Amino acid sequence: MKSTVRAGATQRAGIIRVGNKGKPYPGAIHWGWPTRGIKAQPWLTSAAKDTENTWINLYWEKLNKVISSVKGD
Repeated sequence: MKSTVRAGATQRAGIIRVGNKGKPYPGAIHWGWPTRGIKAQPWLTSAAKDTENTWINLYWEKLNKVISSVKGD
């Protein structure tokens, strides 16, 4: 699953996508699928929380750079 993790973005959000055509199951493993007996294993959100000190400053730095580049009337 690690090899299928990729970053994405929209105009309103940053997105982390996991899975692909060959490995479509990461969502079911992460969130669980009770009707199939799959218990949630929130590995992606756990990793984000565990590494927050590493990426949060970079996030704010890039955000502030974008905000300062916006030109108004």
